[in-house]
Amino acid sequence: MKEVKQRNVPEMDSPEYLAKKKHFERMITVYGKNAVSDLLHVHREWTIERILVDRDNRSEAIRKIVQTAQKRNIQVKEMTREQLTRISRNKDEDQGIVADVVGNIETDWNSWLQSATSTGRLIALDGVTNPVNVGMIIRSAAAAGVDGILIPDKGVPAMNQPLLIKASAGTVFGMKLYRCPELAGALELAKSSGFQIIGLSGDQNALNLLDHKPGKKAIYVLGNESVGLAEEVQQLCNSFCRIPMAKMVESLNVAAAATLLSYAIGTIRE
Repeated sequence: MKEVKQRNVPEMDSPEYLAKKKHFERMITVYGKNAVSDLLHVHREWTIERILVDRDNRSEAIRKIVQTAQKRNIQVKEMTREQLTRISRNKDEDQGIVADVVGNIETDWNSWLQSATSTGRLIALDGVTNPVNVGMIIRSAAAAGVDGILIPDKGVPAMNQPLLIKASAGTVFGMKLYRCPELAGALELAKSSGFQIIGLSGDQNALNLLDHKPGKKAIYVLGNESVGLAEEVQQLCNSFCRIPMAKMVESLNVAAAATLLSYAIGTIRE
């Protein structure tokens, strides 16, 4: 009878196991040429564990990414199209390149709010469920100089979703993203710290956004396209703003509304 060799599997409470678990919890899969390129050239504080490429993709953009990665001793592995799809899970969007990166993409809201530097103009998301919309909102906010995005655990996609990261064009890695358990509680805490809460509304009685003068401590809340802001969130708002529109248009996509809002409140205009 053959002797069965036991594998050295670390116990679930051992330091080795916990260290590996923490490492993998911080790992994010990123795909798309722009997002991976930004990680290499702009957001260098992130650790790129490896880059995977479609062996049949000969684009100039991917060639340059591979060249840069190899110069920095980052592992690059060529794969078949089928193998890459199993990892990215999105053949139509990955553009033939995937990266595994490690880092902290979010900041705890309560910890930041208690810090001495808790000031700025932020956008909060209430029930914005589409990851592409959220990625585009982050991209617009970053471009306009908005100071951060407040994200509740429920009703908003996880920030490590590859499709969201691609839609943000990599700006998710540089934008301040504040995570809170639930939005109403976070806004209530912010109000007690001196923040003004302004809801974006379609109500014609709300202040025209073009006439609004943003304060130094303000949070602007964007709601779900279908139902708007939750009742408990509305009750916490100090005031409401609306985006002026021609009569033939009833509403805007939430990402488009966020772009207009971002340029109305962002530091880029100052």
